Amino acid sequence: AILNEERDGSAWMYAVSGLHPLLAVYQYISTEQTLDRIYLATHIADVGDDERVRALVERWGIRFVVVSDTGFVDEPPRVAAADLAGNPAFGEVFAEGGVHVFQLQG
Repeated sequence: AILNEERDGSAWMYAVSGLHPLLAVYQYISTEQTLDRIYLATHIADVGDDERVRALVERWGIRFVVVSDTGFVDEPPRVAAADLAGNPAFGEVFAEGGVHVFQLQG
């Protein structure tokens, strides 16, 4: 699965390419699973230090993270490309037009 931000339009990767984004639509109901997904999207840069993040990465089989510099709403992204770019847990595999794809290392 690919960790994404449901507020930036990246959920279309499923329809266009058959890839499986973790966050497909904006969740208005706060279930435990929804809160776990939002926690993961917000704290993915802490994967090396946060046991909960590591457990959620394993639970959903996250191998890639897609980050967009902009989105569809007037809220900042939960994680920025700069948060992952200098992090040894991630390697940037694609960058174009404000979209960045990082692969989890190891």
